[in-house]
Amino acid sequence: MINPGGRSRGPAGLALMMVLSMVLTACGEAATSSQPGATTSAGATATADATTEASSAPSEEPTPEIETIRLGYLLFPAIDGHVRVGNTQGFWAKRGIEFETTEFDAGGPVTQALVGGSLDMGIIGGATPIFNCQGIVQTFVFNAIEPYAGAIWAGPDVATVADLQGKTVGTIFGTTAHIMLIVALDAAGLTQDDVEVVNLEPAAVVSAFIAGQVDAISPFAEAGEDIAAGRPDAHQIAESVDYFPRATVMGGWIVSPEFAEENHDLLVRVVLGWLDANDYIINHPTEAADDQFEQAYEALGITRERFDRDYVGIVQYQPNAEWLDLIENGEVEEIQTNLTEDFRSVGRIETCVPTSEWLQTYYDIYQEAYALWEEEQE
Repeated sequence: MINPGGRSRGPAGLALMMVLSMVLTACGEAATSSQPGATTSAGATATADATTEASSAPSEEPTPEIETIRLGYLLFPAIDGHVRVGNTQGFWAKRGIEFETTEFDAGGPVTQALVGGSLDMGIIGGATPIFNCQGIVQTFVFNAIEPYAGAIWAGPDVATVADLQGKTVGTIFGTTAHIMLIVALDAAGLTQDDVEVVNLEPAAVVSAFIAGQVDAISPFAEAGEDIAAGRPDAHQIAESVDYFPRATVMGGWIVSPEFAEENHDLLVRVVLGWLDANDYIINHPTEAADDQFEQAYEALGITRERFDRDYVGIVQYQPNAEWLDLIENGEVEEIQTNLTEDFRSVGRIETCVPTSEWLQTYYDIYQEAYALWEEEQE
């Protein structure tokens, strides 16, 4: 359980490149798509999309001096949604924040760029506990809970997870999709030894299943429409929400431990802007979805129906005050601890600090920012 008192920021830790290289493979939060742009040496796509524009908003308080932050992100509502909504609604400008953004395909390269010094902040998905518990990064705010983060699909001859015994199952090793499979097998009284797990590239998982090369797959959540279109006889035999709070992920904002130690007040300002955006997302869900869809997804050829179902639809946003409850009742810690142990089981983590230790910094920053934000609402 996190101790609400005090401001212990946890160990700064050395962001060792040798350690980082061990955990970058198949990071587990591949972006659903990439926008056009110039590829950088970090394997990212530098974009000139709406995330770089901070509109102005009227405010009774003087606008603070603009702080430009180099931000790396993945394209997914649970990851960059608050950035896009904050830009459109002027929340970042109100807080004196301007983002210089770079889009990446996965969380590992974001973390690598952060460690290498080409980014100040990053937003990644379910792999946050991997890097936090090793002291490589520090999460200072979570975006949302994703109880629908994954599913297992099979053909008509497989009715339940128990029926996978002796079958071939494709997934992406070491990712949240792989964890979804392990959790489901465990609940059915099986282990990986009872099935033949096939390691596939993210782009090859669905095509392998459609071609009949594997009996079932555990892909990333947004693959549902492609599976249904390519193999109409396929059906879901398990969904991550069935195992909540296991197989549940939480994307979050990260900085280096040193940056967190030296820029506490700036992080509080960023969380204030995040609170503005999150409150808008909660109270104006249609308008917030419009902001995101029009800025990024429409140009990629994704239909609004699919965006609402497979992207926004799998994200569970929490009201600002509820995040305090989730911290204090231990739910945030339980989700992160479960993920840490599951990543350990697939070889992504060997040793790490207790989850409660690195979460304390997140709690302190969120508590301080929320108290300020709540005063503004009076």
